[in-house]
Amino acid sequence: KYENEVRLLNVNVKGKGEHENIPIPNAVEAIYFGVNCSDDDIKMIKNVMSNKTNVTFYRMVKDDKCFGKIKDVCI
Repeated sequence: KYENEVRLLNVNVKGKGEHENIPIPNAVEAIYFGVNCSDDDIKMIKNVMSNKTNVTFYRMVKDDKCFGKIKDVCI
């Protein structure tokens, strides 16, 4: 709630593991990758999202100026 994000879930308990996509234009505005996220995972997610033109990608990195803090860097 505090991040103003919405997650939609469609579950069919009697289903066969299939799911239904619900198209929501511009639903994802930004993706933040954690400090420990691998380069391969970032590349894969960016590839999956390549058809979305309005998505900004950030990577969280250790802040060298402030011990114990992290900051986001646009990638």
